[in-house]
Amino acid sequence: MVLVLLFLNIRELMKGMGLVPLVKCHYHPIVTLKVSKKLVKAVHDHGAKFFIQIQHPGRQSVPIFPTAWPLLEKMGKIPGFWKMYDKMVEKVAGDGLLEMDPQEMIKSQRFLKPNLAPSKMPQNDPDIALWYVKHRAMTIEEIHRTEQQFIQTAVRAQKAGADGIELHATHGYFLHQFLSPFTNRRTDEYGGSFENRCRIIRNIMEGIKKECGNDFPIIVRISADEFHDRVGHPERGYHLDEGIRIAKEMEKYGASAIDVSVGSTDALFLIVESMRHPIAWRQDLAKAIKDAVSIPVICAGVIRTPAQAEQLLQEGKQDFIGLARPLMADSQWVKKAQEGRENEISRCICCMRCMETCTSTLLTTKTLECSLNPRLLKEVDYPECPSKNGKGRPVVVVGAGPAGLMAARELAVRGFQVTLFEKEDKEGGQINLADKPPYKDRIIWTTQDLRAQAEVAGVTFRFGEEATVEKVKELSPKYVIIATGGHAIHPNIPGAQEDYVCTTTPVLKGEICPEGKNVVIIGSGLTGLDTAELLVHHKNKVTLVDMADTIAPGAVTMTLEEIVPALKKDGVTFLLGHKLDEIKDHTVVLSSKKAGNTTLPADVVVLAVGVKSDNALATELKKATSVPIYTIGDAEKPGRIVHAIHKAFHTVRKLK
Repeated sequence: MVLVLLFLNIRELMKGMGLVPLVKCHYHPIVTLKVSKKLVKAVHDHGAKFFIQIQHPGRQSVPIFPTAWPLLEKMGKIPGFWKMYDKMVEKVAGDGLLEMDPQEMIKSQRFLKPNLAPSKMPQNDPDIALWYVKHRAMTIEEIHRTEQQFIQTAVRAQKAGADGIELHATHGYFLHQFLSPFTNRRTDEYGGSFENRCRIIRNIMEGIKKECGNDFPIIVRISADEFHDRVGHPERGYHLDEGIRIAKEMEKYGASAIDVSVGSTDALFLIVESMRHPIAWRQDLAKAIKDAVSIPVICAGVIRTPAQAEQLLQEGKQDFIGLARPLMADSQWVKKAQEGRENEISRCICCMRCMETCTSTLLTTKTLECSLNPRLLKEVDYPECPSKNGKGRPVVVVGAGPAGLMAARELAVRGFQVTLFEKEDKEGGQINLADKPPYKDRIIWTTQDLRAQAEVAGVTFRFGEEATVEKVKELSPKYVIIATGGHAIHPNIPGAQEDYVCTTTPVLKGEICPEGKNVVIIGSGLTGLDTAELLVHHKNKVTLVDMADTIAPGAVTMTLEEIVPALKKDGVTFLLGHKLDEIKDHTVVLSSKKAGNTTLPADVVVLAVGVKSDNALATELKKATSVPIYTIGDAEKPGRIVHAIHKAFHTVRKLK
């Protein structure tokens, strides 16, 4: 038997069920208890167990909350306040907040209360995460009060009907800040020795058992290894040997299970992994802790399929399977596993959209998003099985990229007779290029899984057949969905037609594969970065040029924190704030307002300057027929996977 733990903010869960319209419910004890009872009952009604994770951010709290929240709670009673609040916060929330200049961040907190933490961390040290967030060391009295707050939270969880609680003592949050010798610099009974650093958790667990009884389970989530060595500081924090010691100590205190995670705020990219991390890479850490304790061990960490999960259990790597993002990508993951429909699961591709929107909605009442699942936390508005009102009416979809496949699947599920044309011999579209750079192989799951789901729903595929006006008209469709994608832009600038100049497309296809050459890539967006990584693997000397003053503007910060250092380590040069004026005689001529003109040698020039829509068929059909035509994905407007899939979903869900 597999217990699946969904690590998702209770505020997000309740919003997804239509129970919580306001941010305040995440914080106010009385309101949280009321809605938590409804949430727990809903989970129990489906035969599942429910544990509430108790977390305190410590010095990682959003700086404005300690000062402003009491006032916001009062103002929240005013009708329409939270909508106004959302609009106001959107202007300052998200990556922009996290990327604010540290000195500006310090100034903005001048009149705010400091966050509470075990210790005051050194200032003006850029190697310490969030050093610029205003905080101070807690007094003994404040620690005791916080211990009681943890205990009373567990009491409320029990009153709400929860089957147990989990103490969040990892990822650089409050309890982890006490456990780690890097963030706990106290010299009293709560710091110094190992036992003193564990004291706060011992006191909390003793209090919970006294109030809730010894039979009320307590899981403790810990970092097996903080991995400061991954960010150049192996001397900081603790590693696996101490992680094992912490797990054994938690068992001694009466923990019912250990939930194994990794990392800290200083190694954030290890906590929620990108595509660069191997499947199930944490499981040896889980096994090391499992071998040291006699209580069950839980672990998440790039577990994507039921077969993979079962193998981990059979090999004795862990006792329970932890899932977070896989259940966001496919809310029916467990049901499909139970019913033997593993091939129909949408596998999380680690694209980081959830983390991107988690950050951007941090201070708002909006929910996070998943690139693959437009229904995430909107399940009330968009049921899994919509009304079957298609009644066998024919619909034509053109293009088997992410947008076309999503549209075809949704229409077929509703009972339309869907025919999908794809001029290539397989699904994928631009995804068949995007998966070629190093570490990007999982992105192909997007269209593989959508195709499998569309086939089960009854879509008729006509691969290797280009759609024409005549072919479409022969099927007498009720609707036509155009998802013909786009192609890389080849700008008309002097020298761009030379034989040593190309777009990213032939490079990613492998048609052009330089080795040991000087390669200049124009454009430092994600496609440019991925292409650069592919080229440096072939021993090329790569220079990335961009008109912008920043690398990949608008990209997810966590993604850039991994790929940019990797590229620099491989010798890639970034030349920002430079405009391409001309290509001639195996050189590129650049201009900059700050640096003037620059000429670079270039054996090969790769243009990564964007995508142009391919929508000629839509134009032809609108002239030749009165059938409603809908253009989606890159054919409408070039964008990311999330934009293509979400637009396709919402477009076809509206069709009657």
